[in-house]
Amino acid sequence: MPFKKIPIATFIIVISFCSLSKASIKDSSFVKRLVFSVEPQWGFVVPHHDYMSYFIEKNITGFQANIGLLTLGTKDWHHLYNYPQIGMGFYYSSLGNDGIYGKMNALYLYVDRKFLPYQNRFNIGNRIAFGASYITKHYDKESNPLNIVIATSINAFIQYDLMLYYSISPNLNLRGYIGFTHTSNGSIKDPNKGFNIITSGLGLQYTISSERHTARVSPDSYEYSNSHKISIGSVYGCKSITRLDNKVYHIAGVTGEYLYQINPTTLIGGEVVAYWDSSNKEEADAEDQESFEKIDYLNITLNPTYALKMGRVLFTFQPGLYLKNSVKPYGIVTNKVGIRYQIAQKYYASIAIKAHWLAKADFIEFGFRYNILD
Repeated sequence: MPFKKIPIATFIIVISFCSLSKASIKDSSFVKRLVFSVEPQWGFVVPHHDYMSYFIEKNITGFQANIGLLTLGTKDWHHLYNYPQIGMGFYYSSLGNDGIYGKMNALYLYVDRKFLPYQNRFNIGNRIAFGASYITKHYDKESNPLNIVIATSINAFIQYDLMLYYSISPNLNLRGYIGFTHTSNGSIKDPNKGFNIITSGLGLQYTISSERHTARVSPDSYEYSNSHKISIGSVYGCKSITRLDNKVYHIAGVTGEYLYQINPTTLIGGEVVAYWDSSNKEEADAEDQESFEKIDYLNITLNPTYALKMGRVLFTFQPGLYLKNSVKPYGIVTNKVGIRYQIAQKYYASIAIKAHWLAKADFIEFGFRYNILD
C-alpha cells in the first residue's frame, strides 16, 4: 500500500507528544526518567455483526511493549494530571481467525496517568493511546472475499485502558489492566466495519530511577483563568460507501464551536458542523428514498464537547445528534473522538474519527480552526 495512505493522525500525534516532552527533557537527565513495560494480554474480538461471530474461531492473545518518560512538573499540566507518563509502544495480537482476519501490529503514542499519590503501594490509573495499525489480512474480492470487516492493511488505532498497580519495589510495578482497542480505516475504503477488541492482562513496568523519589516540582499557582473560547474553522474528509466499486466521495464543511475552560485541564462546550457530503445521493438511492434535492447533500450536527488539555494538545470527546440528516440509515446519533494541536496562538490543527451511533465509522475528519475569542 502506498505510504501516503498511512493515517496522517500518526504524524500529528508525534509532533504533539514531542512538544509535550521537549521542555522537561532539558530540565533533567533523560535516561533516569525512562520507563519500560511489557504487557501480555488475553481477550476477544467483539462481534458487532452476525457474520463476524461465524468466522471468529478463538479468543485473542497478544502483548504490548512500551517505552515511556516520567514527567517532572515543569509544566502546569504535569502536576494537574499527577505527573503522567508519556511514551510510545508496540502492540501485537491475533484477531480470532488467522486465515481470514490475520494478525494486527500497531505503533502508538500514549499517556499513562495514576490517580493516587505515587507513594502508595497500590494505585489505579488509565491509558489513552493513538497510532496506526497494520493488519496482515484484509478484504480482497479474489484472494480473501470472506473478510468483509476491513479493506486496508494500514488503519487508525485507538486504545483506552483502566489499570491497577502494585509496587513490588521502588523501581518495579506489577500492572493489571482491562482495556478497549479499536482499529478501522475511517471509511477510506470499504468494507470498514472495524475491529473492536476487549483485552485484559498482567504486566511489569520497570523505571530506571525510583518512581516514588524522582524529583517533581509542585507549582504554587497555575497560569489559567476561567475563559470563554469561540472558534470557527473548516473540515475535510473522504470515504467509500461500497466495496463493489470503492468510489471516493469527498466531504467538506464549516464548524463553529464554543468552549468554556472550567479548570486548567478541562474545557466543556458545544460544536455545530455543517457538512456537504457528496455521497448522500448514492446512499439515498440505495435506500429507495423517493425524492432527493440538492439541499439534501447537507448534513448538520450538534456535538457537545468535553476536552482534556495537556499543554498544546487537546483530546476531544464529542457525542452528538444530527440536526439535519438526509440519509435514513445514519439515524440521529453521531459522535467524534479526536485530537487537536495548537500550532500558533489562535490556530489549531485537528483530526477526528466521525462515526454514526457508537462504532460505525463515517470518515476521518481533518480540520483547521481559528479562535476568534480566546
